[in-house]
Amino acid sequence: MTYLTPILAGVAAAIAIPSLIILYFLKLRRRNVEISTTLLWKKAIQDLQANAPFQRLRRNILLLLQLLILGGMLFAIAQPQISRIALDSQRHIILIDRSASMSSKDEPDGRGGFRSRLDAAKEQALALVASLREGSAFATAGVGGGDEAMVIAFDASAAILQNFTSDKARLSDAIRAIQPTDARTSIEEALRLVRAQGKQRVITDTGSNSTITSEELFSDDNDLALHLWSDGRISDLSAAKPGPERTFEYHQVGKAESGNVAITSMRAERSFDDPKELSIFVGLQNNEALERAVDVELRVNDTTAQIRAVLVPKATMPIQGGDAASAASAITPGVGGTVFKLDRPEAALIQVTLRQPSSPESPAGDVLATDNRAWLVVPPAKRMSVALVSDGDLFLESLLSVLRLSKVDTMTLAQFEKLVSQGKSTDYDVVVLDRVLPKVGLTPSGLPPGRYIVYGSIPTGSEAPLQTTGEAGPQGFLHWNREHPVLDGADLDPVTIASSRQVSIAPGGGAVTLATGDKGPLILEVTTPDTHAIVTAFHPLDSTWPWNVSYVVVGASMVSYMGEGFEQGVAARMVSPGSVISDRLPSDAKDITIDLPGNERESLALSPDARVTFGPVGTAGVYRMTWDGSMGPSDITVGGRAARYFTANLLDGAESDTHAASTIALPNKNVEAVARTSSDGNRPLWPWILMGALAIIMLEWFVYNRKVQV
Repeated sequence: MTYLTPILAGVAAAIAIPSLIILYFLKLRRRNVEISTTLLWKKAIQDLQANAPFQRLRRNILLLLQLLILGGMLFAIAQPQISRIALDSQRHIILIDRSASMSSKDEPDGRGGFRSRLDAAKEQALALVASLREGSAFATAGVGGGDEAMVIAFDASAAILQNFTSDKARLSDAIRAIQPTDARTSIEEALRLVRAQGKQRVITDTGSNSTITSEELFSDDNDLALHLWSDGRISDLSAAKPGPERTFEYHQVGKAESGNVAITSMRAERSFDDPKELSIFVGLQNNEALERAVDVELRVNDTTAQIRAVLVPKATMPIQGGDAASAASAITPGVGGTVFKLDRPEAALIQVTLRQPSSPESPAGDVLATDNRAWLVVPPAKRMSVALVSDGDLFLESLLSVLRLSKVDTMTLAQFEKLVSQGKSTDYDVVVLDRVLPKVGLTPSGLPPGRYIVYGSIPTGSEAPLQTTGEAGPQGFLHWNREHPVLDGADLDPVTIASSRQVSIAPGGGAVTLATGDKGPLILEVTTPDTHAIVTAFHPLDSTWPWNVSYVVVGASMVSYMGEGFEQGVAARMVSPGSVISDRLPSDAKDITIDLPGNERESLALSPDARVTFGPVGTAGVYRMTWDGSMGPSDITVGGRAARYFTANLLDGAESDTHAASTIALPNKNVEAVARTSSDGNRPLWPWILMGALAIIMLEWFVYNRKVQV
């Protein structure tokens, strides 16, 4: 048993108890009273008023009852409680994992069934909150102060749901509000938030009179305790760097032997020789020490197309011996898969589902349902046609010849301008302008309608988004947008440019910079209602770019990106939960909405460069974006509106491995899981003591009334 405010109770007792006893030492001074009958003597001689000290203390049941009442109230002021959880710190950070694996249902619910790991973690965290020591109304610095806590929920990202407070109701509400997500687990951002809560340690170099501070030094707080609720399936534990002075408790939820079979990869590919032949590759994983037989169902546009029986190999379990942390990481899941082949030239929404053999139910013994389904958006079969407008470029012609294109027509500028005049230039998916610019059929962008890749020339005009201000001279690449599909995976550092053009961008003109050099933009993207173009402010032959592998990578990406109508193909339509959906729509798109898997709908806004974003995505499933306006090549019509589908899938072998870890490996030590259940917690006794005191008050009232009754 512990007491939160024993000093306060002792001071109150030293004053109240002697005061009560002194009242019973007072002696009654008798006074003459005339009465009409002796029947009233009994009432007249009652000690109703004490007005003269002192008399010998006599046995008195009222005194005994009042002492019991006063003692109980003083005992309640001390705030006694039964300590089932020993809390040494006064400040606590509650970290709760809400990632996909925490939706595994292998925790007993007390009714013969199972509940999710997250539900069990929340119940245990609520018990910890209930055990926090409450402060006194008379608390002073260091005396009678209550415990404080904050709540952080994390998956691929992290969020503070409740800042430090001693209000247990607010802490409990924050914990109950945590919802599961289908995102992966990453603790790095959560621990960055933790480090920011500690007291900053400052190191002063007396020799140089300099002060050094570092994020790594946010750990000088020995009164801060970390409580982590997770199943231990955390891939970036190496980033977990709590200070050596801090208490770090790991609370395991889930069972180490829980079995799960999952879809861990999925992709689509069309045949090079015959694009209407579609292959769907599905990768599977099994984390049990026995083979698992499952049925894999393929649905096309919500209609069952094929079902395959697949035997997934068993997992390789670690050799007995060694520490628990290394044993958990040594489990090697069994991997397998299957391939579906379809003859489908049209676009399709593909869904793959794992089922129990010969049954529509989920695989038996499978604790995680999130990874039993995956979706994929497949664009229609198409080989792009490209027009190369050039006076001759061996490197460019060789690049286009090796791409999967239906045709490449090389022509002069005069021939292309004739096609523009005839309205036939848009018959090509992409037009590559090599150091030339057409002068007919121009739009405000400085180009005719269509999709272009422009090397070494800058389309200008009175209303054009781009303007040139002269020569920029030699330079190199300084920065480029590695997240853009054109420059994804490109290494432009080795490229040296001998000559280039100085380019400026008109505000609000629909142009953005994709790569910059020492003296200004080098690769730009222009988006207007009639045109879409990638423009380079230099020509590749005026640089070392053609002798670098990035020339082929970026060139192929530009053709694919432009030819697919602002899309990146299948990969762009598939995201991981926890990430952001980002895509370009036609620039005239209006009233944009996105339908979520839970039948919810949200409105979106189009940025000046025709990009739209949504996220982070929390739930796996299909997301449908609709708008009023033009359609892309692979978009469809739904209810009279243009529509585009996106899919969110877990597809993470580490997250689908549902073996809960009893030990987690921090950079400086291994931490064993704390054995604790939701029934643990400190139980305050003062409410019961006050109820007992109230009962004694009622008894004292009864005895007193009997005593004074005539």
